[in-house]
Amino acid sequence: MRLQQFSNLPILGAVLGAMFFPTVASCVEMQVSTTILLGKGTCSIVSVTPATFTPALDPISAANRTADATITVNCKGLGNKTGTVALQRQNTNPLNLHNTLTPTDTIGYSLNLPGSTPVTNNTDVPITVTATILGSAYQNAAAGIYTDSVGIEVLP
Repeated sequence: MRLQQFSNLPILGAVLGAMFFPTVASCVEMQVSTTILLGKGTCSIVSVTPATFTPALDPISAANRTADATITVNCKGLGNKTGTVALQRQNTNPLNLHNTLTPTDTIGYSLNLPGSTPVTNNTDVPITVTATILGSAYQNAAAGIYTDSVGIEVLP
């Protein structure tokens, strides 16, 4: 099975500013577009469940935070065989959320992409991607909405 699938993973977050923004909400949403190279089987993304950092990040009680997104993959043309797929980042640039009003204000984060995930013919398989923001990364962050977009590849 030969496939290569590309996805963009926008990551959004909001940071509360002391006592002045007590109701600011945050959201992490993943949008996906794909390119598939044909081989013995073909796989496609059938759905994406967005990840959400809820409640908003609060610098006063800066705790480590995680949010999960789920990419559901379906592979066809495998017959009775099983295969595996894996997710990887398209590049190794540092991961930073950027403030939408002041892009030089950033919050570093990490992504946990699972290793090989088994797939069977014509079966939806959920794959979880976890984003982690350390409390120390946003304890001095300015209030606002922060975003980033990450290229993800689905590989055989």
